[in-house]
Amino acid sequence: MKSKLPLAAALLAVALLTAALLAAQPARGQAYPFKPVRFLVAVFPGSPIDVLARLLAPRLSDALGQPVVVENRGGAGGTIGMAQLAKMPPDGHSIGIMPMPVTVAPSLYPLQYDTLRDLAPVVQLVWQYNILVVNPALPAHSVPELIALLKANPGRFPYASGGNGTRAHLSGEFFKIHAGVDMVHVPYKTLLPALTDVIAGRVSILFGASAPTLPHVRAGKLRALGVTGPVRMAPLPEVPTVAEAGLAGFQVGDWQGVIVPAATPAEIVERLNAEFRGILDLPDVRKRLEASAMEPVGGTPEQFGALIRSEIAKWERVVKAAGIKTD
Repeated sequence: MKSKLPLAAALLAVALLTAALLAAQPARGQAYPFKPVRFLVAVFPGSPIDVLARLLAPRLSDALGQPVVVENRGGAGGTIGMAQLAKMPPDGHSIGIMPMPVTVAPSLYPLQYDTLRDLAPVVQLVWQYNILVVNPALPAHSVPELIALLKANPGRFPYASGGNGTRAHLSGEFFKIHAGVDMVHVPYKTLLPALTDVIAGRVSILFGASAPTLPHVRAGKLRALGVTGPVRMAPLPEVPTVAEAGLAGFQVGDWQGVIVPAATPAEIVERLNAEFRGILDLPDVRKRLEASAMEPVGGTPEQFGALIRSEIAKWERVVKAAGIKTD
């Protein structure tokens, strides 16, 4: 009589494997979220976007009833983090913050992912605008005066940025195109040394991010000529927008929003959208964002998706017209 042990062992192995596979999957009908949520931040620790994520994470954790763990994956204008997020399971337990420079990247170099195909929008979090500042010694007290000065002295007055392809660089090139002026670009490794050299007078002009630039304007170390948003900034109500000051159609905004891997179920996207919109409406959150010159937005996933598509197209035109290259 043949032994039944090999057959029994095989059946036991199949049963154990099936149990392991079932244990690795969420139970049918198990409510989202059923485990901690990874909150991927595509910048290095300490940056304004990182601070934003750490402001929102504990409140999202309270709303979802699960830990929300912030993970930094900085580098390459945010594209390293976005590439990692695109490969994560589309189950709502991996989310990320998309920074505006990610929409410039496709025009500058090949990517390991496709922004529109591999990532899905959830909600726009904030707008943040640049401030057009000059060294106080520069004989220009308004946007029209600056344009007239640059046209009379082509190539003489350089503008600084935190590096090729950054928001300050793109703002400067967009300004050159709209105003028809010639300025030499001086890229730095980050924005802070660029600010330092404009204050010292070694470079004349800068489109500086509002949070680090605003204190120097208030201290009189820099002269603000305009802001790049559609409306005046609450902390600088006396400073007009660049468009308002005479350069119609000029608008450059930095923004951040929440995204998830493509194929994340629509009901999870809607849940996350609702939770983040609720968080943005909290009085203490709005107060902290506005103190950092960030304007809370909210809106629908469709609205954020439309913004992403329009920004990719816009910066593709600017990069091509200006001949912008990466370092």
